[in-house]
Amino acid sequence: MITNTLYDPVDPNLDLIGWYRGNSEVTYSQGFSLDGKTKGTHAAKGKAANAWGLHDMASNVWEWAWDRYGTYPGDSTDPQGAVSGSSRVYRGGSCLNYALNARGARRGYDTPDGRGSDLGARLARSRQQ
Repeated sequence: MITNTLYDPVDPNLDLIGWYRGNSEVTYSQGFSLDGKTKGTHAAKGKAANAWGLHDMASNVWEWAWDRYGTYPGDSTDPQGAVSGSSRVYRGGSCLNYALNARGARRGYDTPDGRGSDLGARLARSRQQ
């Protein structure tokens, strides 16, 4: 049953594009026990692409971002983030988080050497000119 709370067990829209706590059940032994089931990461491109043809932009693993953690300007709609500081930002939620974390605006932070089983990176390259 779907309820109208921030911690819904499932999100039908997110089910189409991402792995999160509500649908990330796995059978391999390195998963994590949550909600009475074993949850974990899934292979890339296991869900539909977004409108730009990109897969796995929300959930599965948190992704390290380029910026450092700091406050954003109050009037900014697409902030760059701090350029210095002791903590790096990660975004996007993970297979172990509730659906509310599976969005680019949701951020966490850790020291640059921080590690986690649900924390990764997206390799990207700018277009050649």
